[in-house]
Amino acid sequence: MGDKSLEAVKWLERSIVGESTNPIEVNTLTNALVSKAGMQIQIRELSCFKFIVTFPSVMLMEESLRNHVELEEWFTCITKWNLSVQNETRKVWLEVFGAPPHGWLEVNFRKIAEIWGSLISLDQEITTSHSYESMKILVAT
Repeated sequence: MGDKSLEAVKWLERSIVGESTNPIEVNTLTNALVSKAGMQIQIRELSCFKFIVTFPSVMLMEESLRNHVELEEWFTCITKWNLSVQNETRKVWLEVFGAPPHGWLEVNFRKIAEIWGSLISLDQEITTSHSYESMKILVAT
């Protein structure tokens, strides 16, 4: 690893890492946790399955680790941030060409995504598409 950002280390020391078995949109998670926790926390996405939750102080972070009922609603694993935290998954957009119009079903794009990982979302609604040239799919790899 290269040099460390001292600024990043400062806020990471007040952070926990939450992991989910299902992909979560960071905005959905932020809205839910900020409204329930009632405090100013910041959520940063490491992947669609792993998030850094930063608290205003170390004391509030420690308290949240002891009483993390709200966090357990979203995360299957909750740990204090440390230097060994890393991503096992990444997100990538793939563009699928050549699918015939009668094959434009989410299940088919899901099967294509599973070659590399798991489907997170489609770039456009299948039912309102005006072009069958290509479909962009977001994949967790």
